[in-house]
Amino acid sequence: MINVSDNFLTAIKANARQILLRAYINDTLLTGDNLIDLTVTEAVNASDGLSMGSTISSKLVMKIKRPADPLLLSGSVRPEVACAGADDWIPLGEFHITEAVSHDDFETIFTITAYDSFCKTEQAYIPKISMPDTAANVLRDIASQCGFSIDEMPELFNEVYISQEISTINAEGTLLFPNGANLESGTLVIGDFVSAPTEEIKTYTCRQYIGYFAGLLGKNARFNRSGKLTFVWYSDKGQKITRDLQYMGGCKRLTERDCTVQAITSGSSTAQLVAGTGTSISFENPFMTQNILNDILANVGTITYTPMQVKWRGNPAVEAGDIVAVEDSYGNSCTVYIMEQTIRISGGLHSEIRCYGDSEATMSFSTSPTTKKIQQVYTKLQSALAEATALLNGANGGVFKILDTDGDGINDGWIIHSADERQYIKANVNGIGITTDGGVTYEQAITVNGINASAIHTGELSAERISVGDESLGDVFSVSRDEDGHPVVTIGASDSVVKQKQTNDAVTFVNDQDVQVAKFSTTGAEWADLQQMKYCGFVWTKAPGGNVRFTRFTKAGEN
Repeated sequence: MINVSDNFLTAIKANARQILLRAYINDTLLTGDNLIDLTVTEAVNASDGLSMGSTISSKLVMKIKRPADPLLLSGSVRPEVACAGADDWIPLGEFHITEAVSHDDFETIFTITAYDSFCKTEQAYIPKISMPDTAANVLRDIASQCGFSIDEMPELFNEVYISQEISTINAEGTLLFPNGANLESGTLVIGDFVSAPTEEIKTYTCRQYIGYFAGLLGKNARFNRSGKLTFVWYSDKGQKITRDLQYMGGCKRLTERDCTVQAITSGSSTAQLVAGTGTSISFENPFMTQNILNDILANVGTITYTPMQVKWRGNPAVEAGDIVAVEDSYGNSCTVYIMEQTIRISGGLHSEIRCYGDSEATMSFSTSPTTKKIQQVYTKLQSALAEATALLNGANGGVFKILDTDGDGINDGWIIHSADERQYIKANVNGIGITTDGGVTYEQAITVNGINASAIHTGELSAERISVGDESLGDVFSVSRDEDGHPVVTIGASDSVVKQKQTNDAVTFVNDQDVQVAKFSTTGAEWADLQQMKYCGFVWTKAPGGNVRFTRFTKAGEN
C-alpha cells in the first residue's frame, strides 16, 4: 500500500469525494480537461492461484482528447490520481505506449494502451558482463539492457553465482567460482549447491531470469508505482473494506472454503524439491535449492486466505500484493490477498479486487514465470478441456475393483466408483462406460457399436454422414466450391422446391433444377420467374423498377 496522509485516507472514504486525475506523457502534463477515463489492471499472481516467481505485467488503457503534439501518442505515460481535500497525488505506475487508436474520422479522441516495463524484457538474455557472476550483477545487466531501474537489490543475489560461458572452463574441465567451489561445467552455484545446466540457462529470456530470481526470494516480481522493479510478497497494512465501502452484491466468494497452504514445491521437471507437507504453492525454478526453499517456507509460514472478488469504491493507495480484511454479507471478516486489481476512473473511481483459489492439492505450478495471464479468454472447446482437466485432476477418493463379469474365474473387467457407488466408470471386453445413477444408464460410453455421449467437445470433426434427429444433415445442408474455388453453402433438402445458396457476397435461390430464380448480392437484387417468396419472417415481392417490397408475414391469430 502506498504511504499517504491521514487527510487522504479521510477524503477517499467521504461519500461526496471528488476524484482528480492527471497524467505525464513523456514529461508533458495532461490534466482532467484532456483525460476522459482511465483503467489500470495490476497483478502479482495469475488466475490459477497463489504462486511465487510470477512476472505479471500491469496494463493501462486511457482515453484522451487529441493532443496538440502527436508525439504524445507514443513513449511513456505516468498517470496520477488525487482526492480533493488532500495534497497527495498517488502514482498508478509507469507504462509504455504500445497502441494509440482513434475513435472517429476526425481523430478527436484516442484510446492509449500501454504496459509496464515487463514489455521490454521478452528478448533472450545475452550477457554483457563476464560470466560466471552473481545474480545481482546479472540483474543489473538485464536492467541496463532493457532500460529499467531496480528499487532495491536483495542481499541473497550477491550469494548466487551463475555460469553461462564455456570459455571459463580451465584445463581440467572445471569452473572456478568466486566462492572457491570447483564444479563441472554448465552449473549454477548457490553456496555449496548445484543446479541448472548451462544449456537450459542459455535459452532463458530476461523476463524468465527476473521470475526465477523472484522465486529464490519466495516472492513475485513487479514494477512498482514509481516504475522500478521490485520483489514483493503479500503484506497486511491494516486496510479494511467494510460493507459500506462495497457496491451492492459486490462481494462474492470464489470457493466454498478458505484456502490453506502449508508447503512449497519448486525445482525443475527433473529435480523437484519440497518443503513442508500439505497443500502447496508450486512453481518452477531451476535455480532453487532445498535450503533456500526451507527458508522461504519458514518466512511465509502457514497461509490461510479467502478467495474472493470484491467490487468497491476503491482507494488508489491500495496495491496488488496487499492483504485486506473484507467484511462479507454475513458480517465475517475475511482475509483477502489482492492477487489482481482493476482501478477505473471515469468521473468517479471504483475498484475490483480478485483473490483466486484452487481446490487442488497444488495451488499453482507454472512452467514459466513469464506466462501472461492477466486476462484469459476461453473458447467453448478450451473451457470444456479446462473443466474436464479440473474434474480429473481435482478428484478425491474412489475405489478400484477388478471384475469377473461372467463368473468363469477369469478377470475380464474393472470398475472405479465413488463412495456411494452411484457414480463410476466400468470397463469390460464390450466397452467402457460412465454412469451417475448406479448403472441404470450409461449416458457416456464407448462400445463395439460406437460412441454414446451427451456432449462432445472437439477441435475438428470428420464424418461421412451426420444426422440431426431423424434427418441426415447432408441432405439439408452441404458445403461445396464453385468453379472459381469459392466456398458455397447450400440449405435445402433434396425434395425442396427452392433451395438457398450462400457465398461470400451473395445469397441465391434456385429451383429443383438448380436454376437461379432470385439473387441478392452487394450489387443489388436479381429476379427471374419468381414473383414472391417468404423469407426471414417477411413476404418478398418483386416491384417495378427492379425494387423489392417487404411485407411482414404473420400466421393466423398473430398480431
